[in-house]
Amino acid sequence: MAHFTTDKAVRVTPGSGKYKHRFGGLPLHRVRGPTKRLIALHCLYLFDTSDPALPRILRNRSWLPLYYPMMNNACDFAYRVVSDDEIVVHLISDGPHEDFPYEGFPEELPEQRVHLERLPYDDQKTLVYAFTARDCLSEEAISMRDRRFLKDSGYPFTQVGGIQYMMQGVPELRCPNSKCKYAEYSNMHEVFAVVWNNPIPGFKLWGEYGDFSQIVYQVCPKCSTVFACNRCD
Repeated sequence: MAHFTTDKAVRVTPGSGKYKHRFGGLPLHRVRGPTKRLIALHCLYLFDTSDPALPRILRNRSWLPLYYPMMNNACDFAYRVVSDDEIVVHLISDGPHEDFPYEGFPEELPEQRVHLERLPYDDQKTLVYAFTARDCLSEEAISMRDRRFLKDSGYPFTQVGGIQYMMQGVPELRCPNSKCKYAEYSNMHEVFAVVWNNPIPGFKLWGEYGDFSQIVYQVCPKCSTVFACNRCD
């Protein structure tokens, strides 16, 4: 069964505003846990939770960080935000590989302010139908009007909340936090964000040939551990 965070949905776009959302830059949190395999922790996004447009993923936290160790060979990664300046790492499934994801990949992603735009219900329906049609039918099953919407909206874009398209379906896992009740059960996590290859103009996370690669973010509804993994077609 697929679980999604569906109370709100937003798209992430370049630009500044009232709230201090950003892509890239240095991680805000210090790290505890098994970090021997961790050479560089990349901050993909840092979301300001005071923005009412942002789906509520973490409780009583000022920031929702989307972290991922890009140099660790497309690993599975899990962490829990225990305060506004500290995370605890519960899982890093693989170590760093030379020149991964590509030669010269930066230890710090280029920093850029971003803002959140609400994704209306009708636009969400269009996206859900479009990726279902592409998987189950064909491109011709999508109307010209919907194709124009996909093109004009710049899809695929980073989306937080709502139903998301994942290349290999919803990742199934037990909670990586061994102290959590859901460590005994699989597929209880909620998908809340999917980050594609072009998160900001002019920068590719996975390189020239990575346009069908994603980082999927899920959260445990019991302990709020965040799980991130790479998926590709």
